[in-house]
Amino acid sequence: MDELDKVLREHEKQFDREAFDKANRARESATNAILESASKQAADDIKQKENSPKLSDEPHVKISDKAFILVKVKENGMNLKYASEELRNDKEVVLAAMTENHEALEFASDDLKRDSDVIGLFVEKNDDKDENDMLLSFLNNEEMS
Repeated sequence: MDELDKVLREHEKQFDREAFDKANRARESATNAILESASKQAADDIKQKENSPKLSDEPHVKISDKAFILVKVKENGMNLKYASEELRNDKEVVLAAMTENHEALEFASDDLKRDSDVIGLFVEKNDDKDENDMLLSFLNNEEMS
């Protein structure tokens, strides 16, 4: 009986090794498939980003695509400088830009620079109390004239 038990234990060990090896190969195959898929997705993302429209430093290039500008000003409020005059006068676009960077007020239309919501957001986002007081004083004096 001892000899039979020994043979059975050897077969169990061999079976366990084969099952372990098979599971390990399956894990490696799945890992490689995941890595290949992630690499392909990353390459596709890079290609899409390379082919997407770029903002230009040329002052004469102004973008009038509202959806595009909204995305860009949410990334960096100062991108408002690339917007067309029409979009610089669009309250939604200006507020989105100023939410990201209050200094984007510089590129807003003159009309929106006097808008109470725009001014309120500027004052809320700006930590410089003196600058806020000066702005509010200027606006109050302008209203009186």
